[in-house]
Amino acid sequence: MLFVKIIFLRMTILHMRKQVEKENIAPEIQSEDMENVFYDQDDLNIEMDIFVVEECMGKSFQDASVQTEIQCAVEYNSNQTQTASTYFMCIYNFEHDNDAVHFYTGLESFQKVQLVFNSLGESIKDMKYIYRKPPPYMTLLNQFFLCLIYLCQKKTHFELSRMFNVTLRDVRNNITVTWIKVMSLQWREINIWASKELVQFYAPTDFYKKFPLTRVIIDGTEIPINKPALPLAQQATFSQYKNKNTVKLVIGMTPGGLVSFITPTYGGSASDRQIIDRSNLASKCDLEIL
Repeated sequence: MLFVKIIFLRMTILHMRKQVEKENIAPEIQSEDMENVFYDQDDLNIEMDIFVVEECMGKSFQDASVQTEIQCAVEYNSNQTQTASTYFMCIYNFEHDNDAVHFYTGLESFQKVQLVFNSLGESIKDMKYIYRKPPPYMTLLNQFFLCLIYLCQKKTHFELSRMFNVTLRDVRNNITVTWIKVMSLQWREINIWASKELVQFYAPTDFYKKFPLTRVIIDGTEIPINKPALPLAQQATFSQYKNKNTVKLVIGMTPGGLVSFITPTYGGSASDRQIIDRSNLASKCDLEIL
């Protein structure tokens, strides 16, 4: 395209030169002087041609630079969804990096993340957020990825907002709260209690030889909470063991390491025995084991 412009300008200059020759060269000029005039004019035209070519080339390069910048701006504006995945945290950036997926989420691979995500069902497509929908580039899978990092890595809301290029309010009061609530409502319907045959099949060999009848290994855990305003709530949640206000629950797992039992939460003043009795754990196990 540049050479076409140069040829066109060259032809224009030659045409203008002929017009100048017809109008400005007087008939009384002698042949020798005429040659000198043409010679000087040729030099001038050559210099003009070179100047025009240089200007044209500079203009072309400048236009190309401007065009490149405009094209980049257009691509940036038209690919907002790709911008986030390129410059910020996105689950699709780790599609072939299982080590990174395992580090951030605790799951072994990208396929495992998708499997757990799909277990939430189709209802997540219609879930209602507390405030508003996140930005378009924060897909459902990417929101789930953010929530897994929050739970697994204990990242602060501020850090997650910078990692995923969303507002602090979206992370703190919208995405994490909404997804944890949805996961709780959906996964509580799953029967996680393992059958006797399944427990024995996956139990470690050494453990099974010594404790063949063990169905579940239980332990209590306490989670600190803010001090309630009501005195009665303060008394119910105060833990003598932790010396602070907590909620307590009992978690059980199979000898093979599968979490198979979770009780509802109680105030920190409740004992482990009280929680186990209220959870009807005995009814889940064989009577001869107890």
